[in-house]
Amino acid sequence: MDKEWVWLTVSRNVMAHLFVLDSSSEPSELKEFQQRFSEGQAVKGRVINVNREKRLLRLKALDNQCTQLNIDEIQQSKSSVFEQTKQGDIIGGRVQKILPGVGGLVVQIGPHLRGRVHYTEIVDSWVTEPLSGFHEGQFVKCKVLSVSRSSEGSLRVDLSLRSSNLIRDSNNSGLVDDL
Repeated sequence: MDKEWVWLTVSRNVMAHLFVLDSSSEPSELKEFQQRFSEGQAVKGRVINVNREKRLLRLKALDNQCTQLNIDEIQQSKSSVFEQTKQGDIIGGRVQKILPGVGGLVVQIGPHLRGRVHYTEIVDSWVTEPLSGFHEGQFVKCKVLSVSRSSEGSLRVDLSLRSSNLIRDSNNSGLVDDL
């Protein structure tokens, strides 16, 4: 285990790993990532990426939103991790960059995936400095507003941190943060 990943033994020949931001959507749990896992602990998750050559699986912590997927279908899709991120998802993220003025925030939501929070999606009510309560490296809970692919193939993820979006949707989703 390190600061960003938990390495797991699935079998004698297969390893798996769990990225910090795939372990929960709750900032307090993300902050305590290293304390939540210990050597020998069983971890439940769903496969979100398969590397057959390296015999390596990437997991997302199990919650009640998980759907059964065929491992062969996951393997065929080179961007399966990105395709797992969809509109309406409540996910954990880490503030990577603060864009001053009316820019907003860039939030890391995967090892190689970032999303953008427009300044109007930071808080529910008007405040003079909506970015003042954030710092780089801070864990946040986000709602995915949209996911789109540009003509060049890059992925654009728009996020919201507004509590009204998170409270309403989390009450309806029945999320369980139990590993």
